[in-house]
Amino acid sequence: YAINNLTVNADSDYQGLFGKLSGTVNNVRLTNAKISGKDNVGGVVGYAMKSSSVENCVVEGDTDGNNNVGGVIGSGQGVVKSCSHEGAVSAVKMAGGIVGNLNDRASVEKCINAGEVTASENDSSNCQGVICGYTDVANVSIKNCYYIDNPSNVPTNNATPLVKINPPKGFKIVDAQKTDGLIYSGGEYFVGNDITFSFKLEPLDATEIKK
Repeated sequence: YAINNLTVNADSDYQGLFGKLSGTVNNVRLTNAKISGKDNVGGVVGYAMKSSSVENCVVEGDTDGNNNVGGVIGSGQGVVKSCSHEGAVSAVKMAGGIVGNLNDRASVEKCINAGEVTASENDSSNCQGVICGYTDVANVSIKNCYYIDNPSNVPTNNATPLVKINPPKGFKIVDAQKTDGLIYSGGEYFVGNDITFSFKLEPLDATEIKK
């Protein structure tokens, strides 16, 4: 299914071809799309629920919003497979080339982003990544995903940050997988290509809590 010139310009949450999804979307191509909203904004789906699946979808166009903005899916769970995005993704916080915010038990596989990703707010809770912008849960999977462009969001060790892992407030990451795909740089973890990663969250002790 091909949809040309899809335009969504809304001052509300859950924007995309589908605002929320609990089923399956396959074989959809959006060309010259312009999707704009507040939170949970994606080219195909704003928010994907646990039972959802988005496969073989192509988004050519731009998405922008406040929080949880992705080229294909804004945020959620479920399966994202064999999808691609070409265009700009911009948010205030949590921007990703494929998924803005990856939730519990979600998986992203064989996806390609060929567009710029920017998140404008500069603070410790802000995240952007060329595949996924943010996750704070351990049970997620990212495999065989690639970024094709000038990698402007690369840590000093030259690892493209497909997803930046931030622990929730009051917790720290422990027992992170030590493989070639998991890079620790400047106090932050970045996940590289072709990896299923896992880690545990542990409460901060009194000496580690910032006043």
